[in-house]
Amino acid sequence: KITMYENYLALIPLFPLLAFLLNSALVKNKLNNIQAGLITFSGLFISFILVIMSAIHVHEVGPVHVKLWDWMQYKNINFDIHFSMDQLSTILCIMVTGIGSAIAFFSIGYMDHEEKVGKFFAFFALFAFSMLLLVLGENFLVLFMGWEGVGLSSYLLIGFWYEHKKNGDAAKKAFLAN
Repeated sequence: KITMYENYLALIPLFPLLAFLLNSALVKNKLNNIQAGLITFSGLFISFILVIMSAIHVHEVGPVHVKLWDWMQYKNINFDIHFSMDQLSTILCIMVTGIGSAIAFFSIGYMDHEEKVGKFFAFFALFAFSMLLLVLGENFLVLFMGWEGVGLSSYLLIGFWYEHKKNGDAAKKAFLAN
């Protein structure tokens, strides 16, 4: 039996992932800064609300765990996709989704005169999704996927204005460091 809070926990990373996929799919439609920004802001803000609701439960009752699926098995080793939210991951999720929502909201105005805003907001949503995987992962598999996603999305965000050599070089350094 899955509880309501386990459902919330499973949905927290889903909305930034959906924002990434939606902005990526609509990038050819030349979304303006408001459209692309609102997609990412909405995904992060919905996740923020779910984090707050889960945080209340974690504070009053204790940690929440959810097993999403078995990925693969090799002999006695199971590779499962598990999420866990305790007090530390609650604080980090509030930071990722709360501050991420604010960044997405204020980036709408900041990116007003840019051409590739759909890509920028897609990369930012991917970054938030990866950070949530990193923070909520209950095992090393999920943590590793989150870490690699953060590395990739950092590379994409830092190198967003790749036309300038300094930005491209900084993106490569960040990718190699990760």
